[in-house]
Amino acid sequence: MKITDIKTFIMQGGNRNWVFCKVETDEGIHGWGEGTLELHEEAVEAGIKTLALNLIGRDPTEIEKNWQIMYRHGFWRG
Repeated sequence: MKITDIKTFIMQGGNRNWVFCKVETDEGIHGWGEGTLELHEEAVEAGIKTLALNLIGRDPTEIEKNWQIMYRHGFWRG
């Protein structure tokens, strides 16, 4: 199983907004995640998209390995 895409969704919810991400695989399995920083939804979305570049093509079940890849190869702008 390999990750084929990671999509982001900014959802408006009254006084609060959320950023959700959908991880899709080549086997049709998908999962959802959430990463929100109030009033900085676009920055969170950009961070998710940057990290996604290192995850496409990888096995989503290798959680620790994927975490290390994101930790070591991610570049945060503030």
